[in-house]
Amino acid sequence: MLETSFVGRLHRVRSAIRFFLCSVLPIGAMTLTLAACDHHGSEIRYGGTTFPISGTIAGLDAAGLILQNNGEEALTVAADATSFQFGPVAAGGSYAVTVSAQPAGLTCTVSNGSGTVVSAAVSNVSVSCSPTTYPIAGTITGLGGATGLVLQNNGGDDLTVAASSSSFQFATPVAAGSSYNVTVATQPAGLTCTVSHGTSSQVGAPVTDISIVCNTSTYMIAGAISGLVVSGLVLQNNGGDDLTVNANATAFQFAAPVAAGGGYDITVLSAPTGMTCTINNGTGLHVTADVGNVQITCSASTFTVGGSITGLTGSGLVLQNNGGDNLIVPAHATSFQFTTPVAYGASSTATVQSQPTGQICSVTNGSGIVDGNVTNVAIDCTDIITHTLTASAGVNGSISPSGSISVNDGDDQGFTATPDAGWAIDRWTLDGVLAQTGGTVYQLTNVKADHVVAVAFGQVTLTPSVASLALAVGAISRQITLTNTGSVAADNLALNYPTWPAGTSASSTCGSTLASGASCTITIAPGATATADCKSDTIDVTADNASTTQVDVVVLDHGCLYQGGYLAVIDDTTPAIGSIGGLVAATADLGSPLDWGNLFFSTANSLTDGAANTAVIVDVLRSNGGNPYAAGACDSLTDGSYSDWYLPAQDQLLDSYNNLIGDGSLSPGNNYWSSTQLSPMNASALIGGVIADLSVFTVNSIRCVRTIN
Repeated sequence: MLETSFVGRLHRVRSAIRFFLCSVLPIGAMTLTLAACDHHGSEIRYGGTTFPISGTIAGLDAAGLILQNNGEEALTVAADATSFQFGPVAAGGSYAVTVSAQPAGLTCTVSNGSGTVVSAAVSNVSVSCSPTTYPIAGTITGLGGATGLVLQNNGGDDLTVAASSSSFQFATPVAAGSSYNVTVATQPAGLTCTVSHGTSSQVGAPVTDISIVCNTSTYMIAGAISGLVVSGLVLQNNGGDDLTVNANATAFQFAAPVAAGGGYDITVLSAPTGMTCTINNGTGLHVTADVGNVQITCSASTFTVGGSITGLTGSGLVLQNNGGDNLIVPAHATSFQFTTPVAYGASSTATVQSQPTGQICSVTNGSGIVDGNVTNVAIDCTDIITHTLTASAGVNGSISPSGSISVNDGDDQGFTATPDAGWAIDRWTLDGVLAQTGGTVYQLTNVKADHVVAVAFGQVTLTPSVASLALAVGAISRQITLTNTGSVAADNLALNYPTWPAGTSASSTCGSTLASGASCTITIAPGATATADCKSDTIDVTADNASTTQVDVVVLDHGCLYQGGYLAVIDDTTPAIGSIGGLVAATADLGSPLDWGNLFFSTANSLTDGAANTAVIVDVLRSNGGNPYAAGACDSLTDGSYSDWYLPAQDQLLDSYNNLIGDGSLSPGNNYWSSTQLSPMNASALIGGVIADLSVFTVNSIRCVRTIN
């Protein structure tokens, strides 16, 4: 017992010395004592105490999740697991739980995954898994100004494509591992649009390579059939245009042509009873003539196609046979076999549809005529150079994929951007340099270096030159200039006119798009009828990516109630880029009749400028000893929220009287002062509709006016 106790004490002393040497001594001294330190990853064991690292898992309904601790200890987690536990960590050590491999169709993230100086069991690490989805997008060529194109994915999620569009993206993403089938639901007016690369299964990344080509020229897709002795064969082209082929047919032709420059992809939708049909030469791009070399071979005898795989260490390898039958191959696989057998006598061509991460795979013995089970196709995979693409989105939108993306040397990588509501895609930059203006999709081809991809978002701001426009009946046309003061082009710009009064019409130079900084004009030609009740109508200016802008428009005639009074004088000589000028008269005479004012003679002698006359009179008379006077009463008036009233000059008074007397807006039995003084102690007045020179002490009615603006 004494020896055992002594050995125990000696062990503890040695452990304490080792901890001191490994933890306290400077680096120079560490070289002398390195052999005494027991390292495990980033942890230093001391004292003999360890603690487990564990946590919870949510949403894991698929296999394939591999966790790691401190970059070393790998833990494979089964589907439907709700917890996990790593081996213990030494007291005082650290832990860092990360996802080494994602499960099929899910994305898992770690919370509370790291810590240092462990002194107790760790159980609060959380792993959360959710379904992975990917956007479906692509490019459009040849659409021009045509409208009416409607796309569908998997028979729904209708997408109406605007004229002149060069790209598209469906609103609903597709779950990882599922399929997509993009078709044309409605063709645009005067064009035929064809979808290429529109169908695939086992989606494992954002889809950006779908191509839609539109053209007025089209070509037919046809071919030969051999061995078809029963009915039930249904073919498809580009995921649609179903073609039922009769028994014993030796040829076929699809009803829908393909646009010039487009592509075709023929598949078997339904096989004939008891037979397998294999398609050769069933895919093609950039069609420039009728296609007639497609060969379909049908047979009751079928054979499998497979082979060996060497060197595969990464995930992501997808093989195809005859341009379809996608086969996802897991990492480290050493053999494969396609799901769909091939008919006897048909040809088989195995190809690589998607390369695994960090590797490139080549096919040997991939093609031949099938007369038995094929087992000698060889897939050889080798490590390749990879580059890192760093993708980010500015505020008010998102990019997919985002963050750091590893891309094989020479490969292509597409990105899709999704703006927030009310925003649009402004520009794409590559390494800080403008690479593309607008567009939902940005495609980087033949990647040979690390790059930084960024997308910025902007708004469309439709700014009219005027907020309101007043015109006179039967007068000159007037214009509104509409300018896009935002940073991106307006899409599907539309002008929604009101019901104009009889004879009034509108025309515009605005098209369906308006580039950033560009302008267009709206011209209103007034007719002989005023707007109903002389109240403004509204032009609504809309765009898919902009807020609605409104411009109020009114066609006026004498006597219209406008800006606080009756429209008495119309000035149609103002510039056509704005409203008419003129005068409005107050809606009623101003209180009791007043004298003109005790003023012997002044410079208030203008026949046409009552505002100037009123200012002179008020400046001289000011309070007039407390006695009210005509010009002062108008100067003090606030009526209809307007306070810039004045006593009209002689000609202004006469024109107002003549224009308003017919509709009862002015009383023919009243006499009215003007602000014009043409002789000492006398001023101009309107007596019974005739100008007269009266003593300034005479009492007359007052009808104030103001200049419209």
